[in-house]
Amino acid sequence: QEFPKNELEITNYLEGLNWNYPWSSGGQFSAICVFLKTQLKSDNFEKLKNTVIQFTDKTVNNENGLYYEGNKRNEYELINGAMKVLTGLDWIDAKIQYPEKIIDFCLNSKISNRGCDMVDVVYVLYRCSKETNHKKKEVLNFCENILAMIKTHFSLSEGGFSYFQDQNQTHYYDVKIANEKNQADIHGTLLCMWAIVMIMELSDLDYFTYSVLKP
Repeated sequence: QEFPKNELEITNYLEGLNWNYPWSSGGQFSAICVFLKTQLKSDNFEKLKNTVIQFTDKTVNNENGLYYEGNKRNEYELINGAMKVLTGLDWIDAKIQYPEKIIDFCLNSKISNRGCDMVDVVYVLYRCSKETNHKKKEVLNFCENILAMIKTHFSLSEGGFSYFQDQNQTHYYDVKIANEKNQADIHGTLLCMWAIVMIMELSDLDYFTYSVLKP
């Protein structure tokens, strides 16, 4: 399938994704945004950028600010899907429709100790807090709790973090990549370090000279 190259093809592609599962569709959305930003000339980019923004205007849930269709999925999938959509919006320099509502949803969610779940909610709060100071103190308190959770993933002897508490990541997109062991792993270390740097920036703490990655 060729890459969509005009307004109609972009709209048809995005509408053809299953937004009942924003974890998957959000990833495809983000990929489209990266290609639009990095592969198109400026005039064509601006035209297709507006098409993408118009699509998110129709897809966003007015109640909670998240991006999905149909019945509400579990909160981890919704936050993960929002993380991917916000990543795409960041690449095309577009505003988040309802950053305050997304912050409220995240603050009322449970904190999972799985690598992606921890980092996704940090990223979503980080991105939304770049556009609003809504509940800044509560956001920082929430992130401090995640920092404490991240600490339990750290292996001092190995100098890295495990994806799960006391266990490395064994599967990636349902493909087995490693046997289960009580050890740090590359993905867990990257995710946890990324989350730490975002939280430090949110807190205005200058412990590191690292810059936040744009995923």
